[in-house]
Amino acid sequence: MSGNGNEGGVRSSPNEPQQPRHGSKSVTDLLEEPETKEHVKAIAVTMAVVGVALGLLVFLMGSVGGMELTQDGFQQDLSAEERAYQDKQYTANLVNSVFQNAPFVAFGIAAVAGLLVGARIGGGSRKAMVAAGAGALVGTVALVFFAEFLAAQQMPTFENQSGFSLDTGQALINSVVFGVLAAAMASGGAWSVKEYVT
Repeated sequence: MSGNGNEGGVRSSPNEPQQPRHGSKSVTDLLEEPETKEHVKAIAVTMAVVGVALGLLVFLMGSVGGMELTQDGFQQDLSAEERAYQDKQYTANLVNSVFQNAPFVAFGIAAVAGLLVGARIGGGSRKAMVAAGAGALVGTVALVFFAEFLAAQQMPTFENQSGFSLDTGQALINSVVFGVLAAAMASGGAWSVKEYVT
């Protein structure tokens, strides 16, 4: 009588779920760890504060600031209306500068944050990448959106021109796109530190 090959042991069924490898954690599990949460919050809050500061910069400079470079003798010849128009133009340039530069400010912070997380957080490179990437994603969305929202409120209206308004839906979409790129940068920085430095 021939054996069936199961004698002396138990063969696992092909349909039996495989056990996860020892030590491997999902992204959700890593995000739930207290140390990961602390780093994500630190990055996100810092970037959100920078975004608010960029937005308020337009308000402050538009209220008490002014053009640094002027043509000699030109300012004295301006009428009150011409000076008002020049001030509006200065404020509009500030608003445009915030819209153009906020994403690049976020990218710079994200890159530095990724390096710092890689150097400070415990655990392997995967945990560092998750913490840095999540923090940069949330932080960039907050930075870019807050900066653009606050700056847009200060956009002046010129004579014979319709006013400007922020498309919040498109602003959020753009912020998320920038956030994904920033997350990739931060994760890459954290990974490089874990792999080549620590």
